[in-house]
Amino acid sequence: MITNDIKGVIPDYMEISQQINHLLERYGCTAKELAEASELSVSAISRYRSGARHPSEQQLQKLAKGFAVIAQEHGETFDDRELVHPVREKNTDMDMFIKKFNILVSTLDINMNDFARFSNYDPSFISRIRSKQRMIPDSRSFAETIGEFLNTKYRTPHYDSMVGALISRPVITDDRNAYISSVRDWFLSPQPPDDNKQNHVTETDLQNYFARIGFVPSDTTPPAFDTVKDYIGKKKVCCGELDFLRHVLAEDNVRELYLFNEMPHFIFRHEELANEWLYLMSRIIQKGVCVTIIHNIERPMEDIVIGIEKMFPLYLTGKLKPYYLPSPHSNIYYHICGCTENMVMYGDGMYGSEAHVRLHLDRTEEAKKYYRREIRVLLEKSRPLMNIYQKEEALTFRQFIRADIYTEGNRQSILSSFPLYTLSKELLLSILSRQNVSPEELHKILAAYEEVQRNGNAILKKNPLHDNISVLSREEFDQQPPLLPLSYAFLDRDFYYTYDEYLLHQQQTLALAQNCSNYTVTLNRHSALKTFDILVHQNKWITISRSSAPATHFVVRHPNIRRAIENIADFISQRSQNAP
Repeated sequence: MITNDIKGVIPDYMEISQQINHLLERYGCTAKELAEASELSVSAISRYRSGARHPSEQQLQKLAKGFAVIAQEHGETFDDRELVHPVREKNTDMDMFIKKFNILVSTLDINMNDFARFSNYDPSFISRIRSKQRMIPDSRSFAETIGEFLNTKYRTPHYDSMVGALISRPVITDDRNAYISSVRDWFLSPQPPDDNKQNHVTETDLQNYFARIGFVPSDTTPPAFDTVKDYIGKKKVCCGELDFLRHVLAEDNVRELYLFNEMPHFIFRHEELANEWLYLMSRIIQKGVCVTIIHNIERPMEDIVIGIEKMFPLYLTGKLKPYYLPSPHSNIYYHICGCTENMVMYGDGMYGSEAHVRLHLDRTEEAKKYYRREIRVLLEKSRPLMNIYQKEEALTFRQFIRADIYTEGNRQSILSSFPLYTLSKELLLSILSRQNVSPEELHKILAAYEEVQRNGNAILKKNPLHDNISVLSREEFDQQPPLLPLSYAFLDRDFYYTYDEYLLHQQQTLALAQNCSNYTVTLNRHSALKTFDILVHQNKWITISRSSAPATHFVVRHPNIRRAIENIADFISQRSQNAP
């Protein structure tokens, strides 16, 4: 470790470019001498000094070691942490800036590799900015770069309406400089962040699912093995994947699980094996393990539909991070890989010869190091399969919805109860009056109600909206009363109707359909959905929302996954309509 006594030499608020220039001046050193000492090019040093490029973490460490060599030549000592540590921003609330950046990326579904190439930043550095591991070197310049990127890549009426809604300027000028300034000013303007920090993991949906299908799990004890265990053949490969999950569940020090699977859905094609896999995964998630899955979305549509149906209870927890690889896959080989801190799973096979597959469980340090690096590379090339919004992302989700209401297109939904935008405020207050609502809850509910009303009215002015709603008989209602649709408020508990209130809301929904030509509704006599709703914005996205607390909203944009969910939604709708 390089020690020092140089604290205080670099001012607190100095940017990285200024720090480099300050130290060069202090030591009377040239850029060429620094380049030689740090093993970087002179042109790279020049870009860092001018602020045209920000060094990556590795490059910062090389710069710090270079300054340590130069300091030693001057009879001084230097702490490499002084340059590597992020510096504080002087005039910008950086947390708010990063929150806005993440909202923008999520709402517009921006490809970070495209932005990295445009801005000349390293993709990993941008990733660390988004996760607050690194500070933005120059917030004003960074905001203007974002504006330039949007002006170059996202200037269609569709994106203009979304960006305009985000920055609270619905009409965006065609003037390039004015557009960039508007985006920059939005990023730099003070705005209090949404302070919802609670996080939840619910077991309710998973418990209900297993109870409904009557599934009884088998022994979760993993088989013992020393370093490597092999599985050959399709059936044994399924057993090997389950054994891997049993080990993940059994070991106490597992914090992260990564899975990549191009293989055909061997497990999901067998009901008992699929339920066993789902049960083990649910226990792993409930244990607090952070699970990341990289999916293969180049599968046949039937496989995609099966995969979504089987994994949907896991998605409902909001604790599974799904990704996909946008680049084409090989049509010859397929692979599977899983990693934790303690062991790896890896296997392969050939398309058209599904019986000849193999899988290995491996505890050797060499295998763990190799496949963990492979997973990191895959993640760098991956994109989120869907956006998942829970209470801590409430602001981001609302911004997405606000931006989308100005986008034209047909919308249709399958709902577990009547929508909030058809409910009168008088009936809402009457329902809440008997449920011991706290002042904080009332404020959140009324704010959500008013916003949903505004959004619904804005959509129905120009766009058709069709709701497919399951209605309950008195007997069904008494067995499981539906929830008041308050998922937009992101509350910590549920609110219920009485049967008379439920019928009044039904009447108000039908009244809106009579009075608004853009609104149509179909009432089904069978409750196909219990605690989640599906909204389809045709050719744009699909949201799947859990109506029970804590609310979770999934936004899916990829066309393959969107079509698969549309197929599922059509099936649910037809089944509901045909039910006795």
